[in-house]
Amino acid sequence: MLLRKLITITLVVFMAVGVNIAFAAQDHDHADDEMPSLGAHIHGEAALFVIYAGGQLLIEFESPAMSLLGFEHYPHDEEQKARVVEVAHQLSAVDQLFSIAGGDCQVNERHVEMPFAEKHHDHENHAAGKVISSHSDVFATYDFKCTDSGRLRGIELKIFNRFPGLQRLNAQWADQDGQSARILTAEETYIPLQ
Repeated sequence: MLLRKLITITLVVFMAVGVNIAFAAQDHDHADDEMPSLGAHIHGEAALFVIYAGGQLLIEFESPAMSLLGFEHYPHDEEQKARVVEVAHQLSAVDQLFSIAGGDCQVNERHVEMPFAEKHHDHENHAAGKVISSHSDVFATYDFKCTDSGRLRGIELKIFNRFPGLQRLNAQWADQDGQSARILTAEETYIPLQ
């Protein structure tokens, strides 16, 4: 949670000093290719925020639960409960999600927030058979320390291989030299940092 707040504060600071995170040029111009605002909930899409400064690489990932789990309601059976645990483990396996080119970066901290924790479940309505409908999101944050920051070149995303329900990733990144953004897909998975 602390790392997520740090990333959010850093993004706000970047924006407050006039850093506009805009799309890189796209080959086509479709209205549905526009990046949704922060907090948008679109199935099949997710958001990735990357900040690199002073040898620290911070990554925040946010996705509708449907894109990763295949559902966004409280798990109804043991199979769905197992899927929640499986996705949490997959999101914790950093080397299965990201390949960092150069920089000698090691993960310091990772935090995964999955929906449907018992403390958030409405037991009374669930027991009464009422369907509780809401949009549920998954959040993950990763904090890397890079000991050779001058050699950090970029990040190859392997996350599409892990989650076939994820079709588009709205990626934004910033470092001391600037910022950029683009829509990533299973065919375009690289974030250049130099």
